[in-house]
Amino acid sequence: ALPSWQPDTPRSVRSLRMMETLLHESGVRIGSKPLDELFAACPDYFEVLPPDGPAEQVRLLKKPQDLVPACL
Repeated sequence: ALPSWQPDTPRSVRSLRMMETLLHESGVRIGSKPLDELFAACPDYFEVLPPDGPAEQVRLLKKPQDLVPACL
C-alpha cells in the first residue's frame, strides 16, 4: 500500500486532500483523527505545511523502512 500514497522522493510535497484519498484507496485506516495530526505525530518522516496556519500539505522527509510508519 505504501508506494501508492508515499511520495516518490524525499522532500516531495502532496496535499492533505490527496493523501486522504490515497491512504483510503490503499486500505490504510486513519480513523477519525485529522490527517495533519497523524503526520505531525511522525516528525522524523513527515513535515506538515505550512508550519503556521491551517495545514494544507505534507512533505516526506525520509522514506519509512516499514510499509506504514508505526506512528500512523
